[in-house]
Amino acid sequence: MAEKHPGEDNLVKGRFARIPKEEHLEISRKGGLAYGEKRRKAKLLRQMAFDLLNTEIPTQDEVRQMLVDRGLDTTYGDGMLLTMILRAIAGDVDAARFVRDTSGQRPAEQVELGNVDGLPFMRKDLKELSDEELLRLMSEAKEAKDEEA
Repeated sequence: MAEKHPGEDNLVKGRFARIPKEEHLEISRKGGLAYGEKRRKAKLLRQMAFDLLNTEIPTQDEVRQMLVDRGLDTTYGDGMLLTMILRAIAGDVDAARFVRDTSGQRPAEQVELGNVDGLPFMRKDLKELSDEELLRLMSEAKEAKDEEA
């Protein structure tokens, strides 16, 4: 027989402990079916988005003509990227971030520091540092690099 844990008698039994096993199985089965349906819908939406992004833009669309003029592919995905670039050029900061991040130039939010004076590696979230602390770290890193050279 399993050993009881201290305070186990004080625990409130959950809903499934208070209903018959058959009802519990039926509720679980319905939940599983609903979850499967939700996953199928999500997969379908992902596939639709992927297909649409790779679909040719209709010939009358001005974005398509801009892509053709630049010798680029004329899919919706490429049109969206071109539109975001144009918005970024016009001063839209969110569009500029999107283009920067999409191009793989997103700045690191965490850096690994370590092996300085034999200390172990550690992670530091840069968002937690003040401007002065960031400048100090950059200065120290530059000095260490200059010493290596």
